[in-house]
Amino acid sequence: MEHLYFLSLSETAVKKLPSSIENLIVLQTLELYQCKNLKFVPTSIYNLRCLKTLMFGGCSKLKNLPSFSVGLWSLEELNLSYCGISEIHDSLICLTTLRDLDLSGTKIRSLPASIKQASQLSILRLTNCKRLQSLPELPVLLDILEAHGCTSLKTLHSSRTALTQHSDESSHASDEIKVEEDIKTERAGDKYEASGSDTFGALCARAWKWECIRNHKGNTSSDN
Repeated sequence: MEHLYFLSLSETAVKKLPSSIENLIVLQTLELYQCKNLKFVPTSIYNLRCLKTLMFGGCSKLKNLPSFSVGLWSLEELNLSYCGISEIHDSLICLTTLRDLDLSGTKIRSLPASIKQASQLSILRLTNCKRLQSLPELPVLLDILEAHGCTSLKTLHSSRTALTQHSDESSHASDEIKVEEDIKTERAGDKYEASGSDTFGALCARAWKWECIRNHKGNTSSDN
């Protein structure tokens, strides 16, 4: 068993993982999809040095994951979609190896600001996170951000790289600077405050326009 590199317990009645799971020293993929009775995950799971893919999607009774300071040195993909979690620890979200994070359908209200330290994160899925109220500054290498169905989302921290990856208007940068008089924002530090009626796509587009205008002003001031 210690030479096992792939383990799927998906759709089983497992209630908890044993602490001895750390003995699977070459395990690379652990799948626990739709384990609807799973409630407990031991801290020893973080000792799996070779683990690259960890899937908890649909584990609705899993309310939290234990915090840790070091571990999961190789983790690239973490799926917590439609689990019962309401928050995610800094130690998980800022792993420097993490490339794909799926928090869709969870009860989270916000993401830790430390997510911008996830230097390799390129895919972030937040679909149907209906309690999510704000997004912090996101990693600069983020390529895909899925957040449709986030009906409580009101606040985006302005970051042109993070917010405009999928804006339909991102190809019209030079034109958008002209719309300064049409954009009304409330600014608090580096935040963009949006009304509850805005769709997420509209938020991205408008926040991006604001960023373009602000940068344009900055360049103009420096030239003077």
